Amino acid sequence: MATWPERASIPLLCALMFLFAGCGGPPRIPIQGTVTYKNAPLDEGIINFIPEDTARGTMGVASVTAGKYALPADKGLVPGTYRVSIVEGRLPDPKASPGGPRRSKELSTEKETIEVTATGSREFNFVVN
Repeated sequence: MATWPERASIPLLCALMFLFAGCGGPPRIPIQGTVTYKNAPLDEGIINFIPEDTARGTMGVASVTAGKYALPADKGLVPGTYRVSIVEGRLPDPKASPGGPRRSKELSTEKETIEVTATGSREFNFVVN
């Protein structure tokens, strides 16, 4: 039969394992930058970061306003390679009719992928055509 300290350490160990289970995994990296379109800051848009390794990373999405975007640490990217997609305008209104006017268009970038590292640059600037 186990003594009191042995019995008490088992629940404590289980609680600590449960507490730290969510703390594992790669850290999220905050990023920021600018988006230039036709030699001027993009007025309004959405920038998407799509992980090349979907098993490891999650997609990041940020709004672009007056040519600037930012993903804070809690919504940041895990280290890895990401494809970049930039959309000019706003997301479509889900209540709008399907045949209504389109309020956004996808833009092509000169730099279509980025590499996010734990210690590298956290600023990524894009020029779109």
